[in-house]
Amino acid sequence: MARYDWPPDLRKVPETVAMRAEANSARDADTAVPGGLGDLDALGDVVTAGFEAERQWLPMGPTILRQSTGTGSPTVAGRIRDLAVHPGGQRAYAGAANGGVWTTQDGGASWDPLASWALSGATSRDDLILTVGALLVEWGATANDDVIYVGTGELKPRFAPRAGTKHGGIGVLRLNGTVGATLANLGTNRWQREAVNLIGMGVYRLARDPATPLTQTAADTARIVAATSHGLFVRDGPFVEDATWTYQDFTGGQFGRDIEGACTDVLWTVQGLFVALMGVGDAVDGVWHSTSGPTGTFQRIEPTDFEAGNRLVFAASPVEPRRIYVAGKKTQPVVGKEGLAAGWLIDLTHTPAGVAGTPVAAVPIANWPFGVYTANVTFDGTNYLINKPDQSHFDNSLAVVDDGSGNDVVFVGGAGKGGEAHIYRLPITGTAAAGDLDAGFTLANQASAGTTGVSISGPPVSDPTYVGGGIHSDVHALRPAGATIWVGCDGGVYTRPDTASGGGTSRNVGLPTLEPGYLRSHPTLDEHLIAGLQDNGFIERVGGGLWQRRDSGDGGGCAYHPTQPNHVVKQYINADWDFIPARQPRGPALRRAWNALWQKERDESSIANFYSGPLALPGRNANMARLFIGTHRIWMTDNWRAGGPPSTAWMTWRTLPSGSDPHTTQSATIPGTNAGNDINQDRLTYNNQWDPVAVIEVLNSGNPSTSAGTRIAVLSKYTVRVFEFSAATSSWTSLTDAIVSGERPSGTSAGDDEPDPFLEYLPYNDGVVWTDLAPHTDTAFYVATSGRTRRNESGGLVPDTDYDTLWWYNGSGRWYPTGLRTTPPNAATGRSGTPASVHSVLVDRQTPNTVWAGTRIGVFEGQIDTSGEHPSWTWRPIMEGLPQTLVEDLSLFRSGTDANARVYLRAALVSLGVWERDVSPTPHTVGRSYIRAVPIDGGRGELPDPVFEPMAAPPGPALAVDSSPDILFYANSLPSGPWDEYFFSTATSQTTTIEQSDMDCLVQIHHRHVTPLDPSGMRVNLFALSHPTATPLSGITVDANLRNALMNGVNGATTPRQIPLATAGLALQLIEAKNPSAPLSFRRPGVVNFDFVDLTRVSGEATPDMVTLISIIDPTNHPFTAAEISPRGSETTINLDQVLRRSAYVAARRLTRS
Repeated sequence: MARYDWPPDLRKVPETVAMRAEANSARDADTAVPGGLGDLDALGDVVTAGFEAERQWLPMGPTILRQSTGTGSPTVAGRIRDLAVHPGGQRAYAGAANGGVWTTQDGGASWDPLASWALSGATSRDDLILTVGALLVEWGATANDDVIYVGTGELKPRFAPRAGTKHGGIGVLRLNGTVGATLANLGTNRWQREAVNLIGMGVYRLARDPATPLTQTAADTARIVAATSHGLFVRDGPFVEDATWTYQDFTGGQFGRDIEGACTDVLWTVQGLFVALMGVGDAVDGVWHSTSGPTGTFQRIEPTDFEAGNRLVFAASPVEPRRIYVAGKKTQPVVGKEGLAAGWLIDLTHTPAGVAGTPVAAVPIANWPFGVYTANVTFDGTNYLINKPDQSHFDNSLAVVDDGSGNDVVFVGGAGKGGEAHIYRLPITGTAAAGDLDAGFTLANQASAGTTGVSISGPPVSDPTYVGGGIHSDVHALRPAGATIWVGCDGGVYTRPDTASGGGTSRNVGLPTLEPGYLRSHPTLDEHLIAGLQDNGFIERVGGGLWQRRDSGDGGGCAYHPTQPNHVVKQYINADWDFIPARQPRGPALRRAWNALWQKERDESSIANFYSGPLALPGRNANMARLFIGTHRIWMTDNWRAGGPPSTAWMTWRTLPSGSDPHTTQSATIPGTNAGNDINQDRLTYNNQWDPVAVIEVLNSGNPSTSAGTRIAVLSKYTVRVFEFSAATSSWTSLTDAIVSGERPSGTSAGDDEPDPFLEYLPYNDGVVWTDLAPHTDTAFYVATSGRTRRNESGGLVPDTDYDTLWWYNGSGRWYPTGLRTTPPNAATGRSGTPASVHSVLVDRQTPNTVWAGTRIGVFEGQIDTSGEHPSWTWRPIMEGLPQTLVEDLSLFRSGTDANARVYLRAALVSLGVWERDVSPTPHTVGRSYIRAVPIDGGRGELPDPVFEPMAAPPGPALAVDSSPDILFYANSLPSGPWDEYFFSTATSQTTTIEQSDMDCLVQIHHRHVTPLDPSGMRVNLFALSHPTATPLSGITVDANLRNALMNGVNGATTPRQIPLATAGLALQLIEAKNPSAPLSFRRPGVVNFDFVDLTRVSGEATPDMVTLISIIDPTNHPFTAAEISPRGSETTINLDQVLRRSAYVAARRLTRS
């Protein structure tokens, strides 16, 4: 996948307001313009008409991400932009940045989506977007009485097609109906839209008039205001679907028509309306207050030493609502350095003489934690400096609680360091009247404080005001509820006490809002995947909904070693790449430790794309691979060696096309020298600008030993290039000759980019981003783009249909638009394209006439026809059950090439994890249940023998197929639970011995569907098979006797009983057959508790030497049959080991005599 940093900030370019608005809309071409998503109702009709239930998209997680950054390694989720929490602390709503709205009714122990999940075939797709900026909830007596509004669009949207991008919204949504009815119909869209003129904007906050509460009725006349990226908007009347809201000019400057003017917060109390304004100018930015609501007269309040152009946030005191706290930034004495975090108090109880009711000022609060928005604070001997732009525009939240004695305690949240959130608890002393307000932050308690030139390290655990331990960094929402503070951040949802003691507790189990940007499928194991996440590192799938972190921070491109996939390469950001297991040097461009990099290494990293995709190809033997990585040039090694310690796995790197290493000197300890790192060697440029690499893909892998005939396609920021290695000349294509995107002919402009029916160049202009590349043949490939906008006859912005979002290069100089953007929805033919931006594209080289495009709203499938003079494409949406959100990346698993091949298309969805569609010749996934032999067992193919942890370094211990992770046995007390997937993944104190006659057994069953399976449709049978201790599984033949006994047990009575077994040395007992206690689905596997299990007399004798617990599941929709435990094909026998490796219905756990 391609990911770009956007060109320089438009604020520095002197353009007219109209030009700036058009440029901004081009950045947000996915949602900013009317029709930018297309006719979603008509698209829904096409999806409904062609709904293939057997190929419905299903989630793969993560619903649980374990081993995460932070104290105690808490589970994490993705970015939560806003939270609304009931004062009782059990009911809450979480707004994911791009993952919709989720609710918990049990204090964060579990989560459910509010119309944010899989969409059924008949549901409406209009008025639905999962990008959440703000929540507004009117609490009722129960959840069914709650009224829920959502401001869509996040902060100040900017189009940058990479994970973590802030996307624009479509207005304000209201939940139509009750929470209960919504949860009972997860596949339906129950949102209604208003404020349609907010399309493309971000919403910072929604607030209502305290005199007009929200209601669920049509007569809801509450006055609501929205603080948006384009100013303040007001609803002054009843809810009307598809109505516009009124732009409120409260400064007299029409600032909202300028794209840089944003209202960053709004607070409406009985004391009036407070609005925070940013980005208009020094004389306008700050706090504005009206005692009469949005239509009253506003007065500007400028916080003392406030640094204009920065975000401000509000929170009112629960003790005295006339005290309004403000957090933002103040100027600092060193010119050119970032401002420092600061706090102020607007105290409406303190009035100047003769102007009753008017606030004096926003009075500064001393000893405020000035580095809350950054991890980069240093001391120059006189001043504390912030040397890099901080994150106050992104991470900024404020809350106030009562300390129990009528005093205000302020919580402020910002960025973080070392994986811990910057959250401070500040007991406020003093008064605004006396000017002695103090937050209590003590600089001397910070590590490295007062040391010249040394960064203040964090988290500052020695500081009593610091309370961010155990909470993921980058805080967006702080919400008090009772004696608890709820935190929404880049790591999901956390809680902590509102006292100074205690740490954070993760509330992320079952909250699948992580943001994968890059995704790769294991070459042989269909259940294993790796992914790079925005701000949550590099992760791998363990099984079911469980994933685990392998590295922290950001996660970009990644790849498996093609022949030894227990080795992987992954990107942190820019030119920072790492190998698991570690290799030497640690990467192609950055070869020293991060804190010891030479300046030229840092320069190269700063030029490279924030995220980019690598290419791994087979090498000269089974342990070697070729690897290509892009910065502002293309790096290659042909000795990515698997196995051995790093010291024996030295990699030699060179850049293309010269084939030499710009780090000219090498040693075993320090590869290269600063002087020898020629940053200009083989650099990619366009019009004298750096041209950083985004994607490298293979057209022809060539000779794995010599690379002869190897051909790669390289998508950069401004160019598309094809490089080929020639055996005749032992060289790669030159930089000039590699460019295939072509130049727009002189004398023409972007307005001339109309294909007829092709162009000899790929159109590029500043309103377009190239996002991905997919090979089609050895010479042809596709390039995905954001699309372009144009002005229509009325002067409005609309998608430019002359500029397609997906182009095809025929390999010989012609660029064809594929028609994805111009194919209208037609339910009768089942065809439809979309004007939405394309972010990912994929072709299965085994079926090259099919192309898949991941767009802003889902996945589309195209078929190319090359039989005519010019190619043509037919398009259809393949969105059955897929959430309507942006598809960051696509990946494919294929088990073979015949008609029995298992082929699975995977999609990385922004803020909703990974989803899968069965595109096999004969689909066999949807609605299937399974129980696992090992964690990575998905029941869709035979496990290898032996099977290892996918990323373990062999030779290591093989995974035991008779130690199922879905069967837990307890000899003493049974843990209280909840017995969910997280419990099974972390369970301890299980027994492996036969100890007593009243043991407990828990069995977990997985179900591949988003619609829960009724527990009556799942029967779980538990058998005990006793046998001699020395007997391996492979030595236990499942002959006719044992097979018939198992079948009789599955089909017979449910009461415990011994089953006659003629096989010598074996004895079988049916312990019990039970149903799960609750419905089961992908998000919530089923669990059965077999209690008072007696294994001491399975064979009718005293306690046996060894017992293998065998669990057989029997779902009514796909019943268990004897074929699952019978020989296959020409086989004449089958043993228990083979059964466990093959069958989705059978799992086992062995116990021995104590």
